[in-house]
Amino acid sequence: MTNLLRAILAIWLLRITVFRTSAYIDPGSGSMLLQVLLGGVAVLARLFWYRIANVLGIGRGRSENSQDDDKS
Repeated sequence: MTNLLRAILAIWLLRITVFRTSAYIDPGSGSMLLQVLLGGVAVLARLFWYRIANVLGIGRGRSENSQDDDKS
């Protein structure tokens, strides 16, 4: 693809994606969207932390001996 063709394609994509709207997000929808985004970030942070803790060897949970104690 030549540079001229890439430039024309980029300008065309910008032109079709940039437009004016008169829409808005009401406070209820905005609050729900914010909660979903923050929940997703919290889940990702927790998963990331478990991976780091697993690599460092911290927070592995209970040992096998403590599980045997719970059964009796």
